Amino acid sequence: MKPDHDRPCQWTEAQILEAVAKIFPACPHKHARRILKLVSARHWFDIKLGALVEQVAGNYVRHDLTDYDDLIDRHGLDPQEARVAVADEIADILRDWKRSPGSHSAR
Repeated sequence: MKPDHDRPCQWTEAQILEAVAKIFPACPHKHARRILKLVSARHWFDIKLGALVEQVAGNYVRHDLTDYDDLIDRHGLDPQEARVAVADEIADILRDWKRSPGSHSAR
């Protein structure tokens, strides 16, 4: 997946939100909007929209909804150690978002 910051995103906001809703039907609206912003910020090469949404959602959850960056910055873990430390939390959140709406806890 290679982004091009100088070209506009090749997908519309509606297409991106539709992909987020299809892959993560229980994703809270505020998180879906953030994923939309991250995907639509640039043009992408060599990746399908669904795969991109999953990748961006995983990165978003790791950096914004876990202690990943804090584990590196304050606790001195290297990125791989921090990834291992938050892996279960990321998997739980993404699994919750993949469930049908109303069958999960809101995160």
